[in-house]
Amino acid sequence: MLTQLNNIKDQLSTLRDRDMQRQKQVTDLKDEINSCRGVREEECRRSRPGYDYTGKVNITQSGRTCQAWILQTPHYHPHTSLPENYCRNPDGMPDPWCYTTDPNKRWDLCVIPYCVTCPLECLRKNDPKGTKYFGTLNVTKTGDPCQRWDSQTPHTHSFGQLYDQENYCRNPDDDDDGPWCYTTNADHLWEYCTVPYC
Repeated sequence: MLTQLNNIKDQLSTLRDRDMQRQKQVTDLKDEINSCRGVREEECRRSRPGYDYTGKVNITQSGRTCQAWILQTPHYHPHTSLPENYCRNPDGMPDPWCYTTDPNKRWDLCVIPYCVTCPLECLRKNDPKGTKYFGTLNVTKTGDPCQRWDSQTPHTHSFGQLYDQENYCRNPDDDDDGPWCYTTNADHLWEYCTVPYC
């Protein structure tokens, strides 16, 4: 009798474990579905170095307040055209950063979350040039495949900050005509991409 009770307890425990696993699978699936929602695009970054970040974080990873970019005190610097005192990455550092208001700490990195939302495969109305386009289009308007941004063949370029953007169309130089890429065609340096409007 005791053995039967123990067997029943084991079976109940196994059923509870399976039920918990199923509930976790459902929760994980819901999380995956909801992962295309989340932090507003402006408050996160899609690139590893965060060159695309345009949010309003103005506190560094060590808790220091950022110095306004237009100011030259307490730290003199060349980046006076950036907005307010928000963390940015104007020069290819590993992360967004800012000069600090602490006279003893010139600059510091900022903690900016990665976007968890799915990138749009179109140009938003508030971004007609596509500078914030992070979709996966990787062919030019004439059909040439795009060259990887972390490659210097067949064409060399100076857009090293895009090393994590595979071979997707991007607009790293704020071109008025929108996203483009270098091509894998040795006879055709670069070309625009046909990214639809949302």
